[in-house]
Amino acid sequence: MTSKTDFWDLEKHFWTDGPGFYRDNMSRNAIMVFPAPVGLLSGQEIIDGIDDAPGWDDIEFEDRRKLEHGKFTVLSYRAGGRRTDGDSYSALCSTSYYKEGGRWKLFSHQQAVA
Repeated sequence: MTSKTDFWDLEKHFWTDGPGFYRDNMSRNAIMVFPAPVGLLSGQEIIDGIDDAPGWDDIEFEDRRKLEHGKFTVLSYRAGGRRTDGDSYSALCSTSYYKEGGRWKLFSHQQAVA
């Protein structure tokens, strides 16, 4: 991805796409922090968790903030969505990306129930 990366579009794909998207766009040793009961996940655990979870029918981002500094970009926002199983969800989120070999990769994501 080029320097004109639409990080909000990239972020939405992490919510709506499957494990293949994660493999292609996430650091192999990424970490994620989710509310209980999920907790801390890293690397392959993240991909396995996505594979086992219901997908998202709809996801929206509010109160969006973006900080860019060289090879790093951080997004902070409020996410609200509905899963394919009908459950709704709202969380405060932060995702960090870094540029490696000309591509932006997710290396950290955190959620707190809003």
